[in-house]
Amino acid sequence: MSVPDMKQLYADLHDKGLEIVAVTSYYGFIKSERNLGEDQEFAKMKDFIAEKGEPWPMIFGDRTTNGGNYGVGGIPHWAVIGRDGKVAFYNIGYSPEIFKGFRKKVEDLLNQK
Repeated sequence: MSVPDMKQLYADLHDKGLEIVAVTSYYGFIKSERNLGEDQEFAKMKDFIAEKGEPWPMIFGDRTTNGGNYGVGGIPHWAVIGRDGKVAFYNIGYSPEIFKGFRKKVEDLLNQK
């Protein structure tokens, strides 16, 4: 999903119970800076998050752990967890059409009692 789409989704639905937590992995680079150590990259992510104006927290990990723990195989990968704490659905990839369907599923989930 694009960050502007997610920011709008968050703004529209946060008061209805939507929470977002981003998870990222160490890649060794950020923007044009290459060959960064893990601590360097994650420290620079704070500025990147602030620059993008993302209002949700971000968790940092390594690709093996994130992939294994969260089942991430593609980017972007969005897992939606229901109020019961279980994965309700997930989405991989982005297009305006995919996002429209994703948003509808999130809205439907939030409207369930």
